[in-house]
Amino acid sequence: MATGSISIRSALAFTCILALIGFSLLYAATHRIEPLCLMLIGYIVYVGLYSLCLKRRSVHATLVGSISGAIPPVVGYCSVRGTIDTAAVALFVIFGIWQMPHSYAIAMFRWKDYEAASIPVLPRVKGRPQAKRRIVLYIAAFLAAALSLPALGYVGNSDGRI
Repeated sequence: MATGSISIRSALAFTCILALIGFSLLYAATHRIEPLCLMLIGYIVYVGLYSLCLKRRSVHATLVGSISGAIPPVVGYCSVRGTIDTAAVALFVIFGIWQMPHSYAIAMFRWKDYEAASIPVLPRVKGRPQAKRRIVLYIAAFLAAALSLPALGYVGNSDGRI
């Protein structure tokens, strides 16, 4: 699609076929509806909101993309546990927060590529200093979220020590 060698319609048809295969394999392996629903949400957010609507139009696309990027680990967790619980939410938050500094760092590293493609990522729109400040804030939020896991009882020894 980036070079124009494939139409959006063809790409969308191909992604729908791959999605159906993926959904079928997930359900065949788990027989659980929760991970299937989460996978569908991730697919809709990524293909519909992020790729087709926001990626080339909004500086907020990275945030929306982080939602779909955080869902696969939660799908895996829910496939095993069979439920969406506090641990699933914690995983979603941790992976969602992590996506932001990761994406901003890539955008700064690949600056010329994003500029050539006219993709409005934060470092291009608000500048590198603003992006660096946001990276630090997201890393702090990531650390806080990760460090909440012992308090939630998801890591550590049975006697409460880490």
